[in-house]
This record gives sequence, structure tokens and C-alpha cells, in this order.
Amino acid sequence: MGTNGPAMLEPLRQGLPPLDPSAVSSSASCALPARYEAVGSARNFTRGTLDGWDVAERFDDVCLVVSELVTNALRHALPSDT
Repeated sequence: MGTNGPAMLEPLRQGLPPLDPSAVSSSASCALPARYEAVGSARNFTRGTLDGWDVAERFDDVCLVVSELVTNALRHALPSDT
């Protein structure tokens, strides 16, 4: 009873313009430590990357997503302080 990943995502893509492969061919990554301070490092890395790609005007939107993803990853990966 498996599901087809792309088929599941198709409703999310409805109404979006088609992807231009040349616009998404670049990627960037960085290693972050398992500390909550990594969220700030992720934002700094994102700002530098977007500046380098000449799309700094998208920083606020992208930064929100990056901050949420890194925060959630840390929240669920680090041991609780109980």
C-alpha cells in the first residue's frame, strides 16, 4: 500500500508556474551544529547565498522557512532538558 510521492505533491503544485530547470539547478548547503544557535547561522548562510544568487529581495520569505525548518529539526532531534 505504498504511495507515489510525486502524485501526492501534485495538488500542492496546482496553480504554480512550471519549474524552469535552469532556475533551480544551483544548490547550497552548510553543516550546522546541534545547538539552537545554529538557527542564526542558518539565517546568515541563507542571506549570503541569496546575495550571491542576486535574489536578496526574497530573504524575508526564505529566512522564515529556513528558521522554522532548522528550529523544528533541533527541537525534535535534541534530547529534552527534563
